Amino acid sequence: MAKFQLRTVAFLLAVTTTALFSLHEVNGQVLGMDNKDVQMREHVSLGPVRPAKSILHEANIDNSFLSSFGLDVSAFSRDQIADYVPAIEQATRVNRRYIVVMEDGTSSSYVNNVVSALGATAGRGGPSIDIDRRYEELGLGFAGELSDEAVTVVRNIRGVSYVEEDVLFTKQQVPWGLDRMDQMDLPLDSHYFKAGDGSGVDAYVVDTGVRHSHEEFLGKDGKSRASSSGYDVFNTNGNGVADCDGHGTHVAGILGGKTTGVATGVNIKSVRVLNCQGSGMASHVLDGLNWILEKLRQNPNKRIVVCMSLLGQFSQTVNDAAAKLVREGAVVVAAAGNFKLDACQFSPASSSEVITVGGTKSDDSTYEQSNYGSNYGGCIDIFAPGQHIRSAYKNSDSSYHHMSGTSQATPHVAGAAAILLQIDPTLTPVEIRSKLILRASKSKINFGNFPASARTVTPNKLIYLPQGSSSTLTITDPFCRSVWSALSEPKAGARTNVSCTPSEVMTGCSSLANDNNKGGEKIIKHNGVDTCIAMNGDARATGVYAVARCCLWPSMTCQTNTSAPSSSSDDAMTHTKCHRREVPEGHSRPILTGCSSHTSGHVLGGARPATNQISIFIRLPLHTCIGLNAPGGTGVVAQAMCCSAPGLDCKTVWSPESATNKNSMVVAICEEGWLLTNCNAYSWSGHSAGAQPYDNKCFARNGVGGGRDGVYAVAICCKP
Repeated sequence: MAKFQLRTVAFLLAVTTTALFSLHEVNGQVLGMDNKDVQMREHVSLGPVRPAKSILHEANIDNSFLSSFGLDVSAFSRDQIADYVPAIEQATRVNRRYIVVMEDGTSSSYVNNVVSALGATAGRGGPSIDIDRRYEELGLGFAGELSDEAVTVVRNIRGVSYVEEDVLFTKQQVPWGLDRMDQMDLPLDSHYFKAGDGSGVDAYVVDTGVRHSHEEFLGKDGKSRASSSGYDVFNTNGNGVADCDGHGTHVAGILGGKTTGVATGVNIKSVRVLNCQGSGMASHVLDGLNWILEKLRQNPNKRIVVCMSLLGQFSQTVNDAAAKLVREGAVVVAAAGNFKLDACQFSPASSSEVITVGGTKSDDSTYEQSNYGSNYGGCIDIFAPGQHIRSAYKNSDSSYHHMSGTSQATPHVAGAAAILLQIDPTLTPVEIRSKLILRASKSKINFGNFPASARTVTPNKLIYLPQGSSSTLTITDPFCRSVWSALSEPKAGARTNVSCTPSEVMTGCSSLANDNNKGGEKIIKHNGVDTCIAMNGDARATGVYAVARCCLWPSMTCQTNTSAPSSSSDDAMTHTKCHRREVPEGHSRPILTGCSSHTSGHVLGGARPATNQISIFIRLPLHTCIGLNAPGGTGVVAQAMCCSAPGLDCKTVWSPESATNKNSMVVAICEEGWLLTNCNAYSWSGHSAGAQPYDNKCFARNGVGGGRDGVYAVAICCKP
């Protein structure tokens, strides 16, 4: 069989003018260049099949004519005609062209006689035949243009093994998702230049299983890089870690396939937590993550990436489990979801410690298909290609399929993380995330599919992994990001919270309520970790978000100082400041990096740093945080986040006042070289919806009811 397969592929290669072959897919079945099974179709009819003798008789082809070619009519008669092999994908079929393959052992002289006779037959008014290719070195066979009757005659010739439709070959195109990763701007250039291949990194695919024997996972040694063992939470069904749905294999192929994958040298480990219908329970996901953590603890120095192209409703348990993996050294990458909703509503997408990925199309708009589309919001870290992605599939070891969604975007980022780990094995998960975000292409994505209110809080960052980037991926400067909580319950005083990773410091805490009915925000210690808490307003409130600014800032230490409550008088103020304290040698005196306020009611004027700009020439250190009680408020408490680090310097940037109409927005921007450490919305009338920190921009939005006054955005900008 192997000899037959190789001969067939050789014949196919001989009639193409291009060097490489693009795999063609129909219902998951693919014909490839390697030694694969050729899809045979036995006795496929081209219509009513007339006896070859009748066709020859009508053309006056008899023994006396054929004898001049060393043949007779019996050479054109057989009990069972030769097989006919149609093109697998009819769109690639070349009309009226065929490849004729002779049986093993057929003499060269006999084939020459047959070819000569067929040409002469056409010249005497017989079936139309124009033979233009011979393959004597590869094996016995020929190719050319044949009419339907000519095909019938050829299939009746003794010694013919099969007749195959000629098909188009093209060069192999780089999958567009890979093509997009190594360039900042469109148009695509049909190339994917890797900075590495992820060798030595284990990638755990938490999904429906993986077809480990697929050709995409074959390593240079001919062995599969996808382990046949793994973990299956459905271990009673006899399916093992094999993939009976297809989703997991497709995801694994994007992450680490040899032609469809980002990291072509990564080791694939299957963790099957979803069934043959692509669903499972939170308890299944926890079981799978528990197994991964067990493996990690057995080999704590192993570099691993966990790819979670799945999600469910918000689950603190699932989020905590994913966060625990991150804290013990695993890079966890999760899908944002495909519901055109806020990703903060789902898990593990809402976990502050995983890398959450949204999806894009080839024109750099966000993924959207019918009623589905990429989720959005502040819980997303980065976007990656996610629409019409070609990758490995479950049907066979050479089957491929196109799928769309944030599930397909996620392994692009997981593969990039594996490459970064290969380049520098000492990187922590937080540093991996920082590198990916810092390197991302900025402001390339069209957010037109998202609600207007989501566009300013969704990071406009597209995965970018340049060729030869190992020497330029070192982070030496501080890096800050916004981390969003889930939306609180719509109950009076309901709370929501968010924390930074242990290796980050929280420099500020903000809150946002779309209906401007909120109690503000504050930072508390929870299990020794700074936690940003936002409070919902009264019973009419619709929910509130907490937003923390989390920074990787070498040697920075922070603590909070809280004021006494103000009176309940309109426009009453209270303040707190950063006090001198003992700090490490070389550190600055504690400086105000964050300023927050909260109230027991639902009307809040906000918080702002005290002005430290004496003149255009003199700026004093930033130390004091002021809280404002709005008209009708019950009193306010101010809280200062005071941080110290070598050379730390901070200042305030105020926006102009917004218009007074509802939902009007303003922005304060930290200039080049300064990092946003806190973002406040300040309103004398108490009608602010809150603050939205994004990159180095601080957005403030007026409430849904407007107000007699507008709102200010107040940014605290710091630099080392």
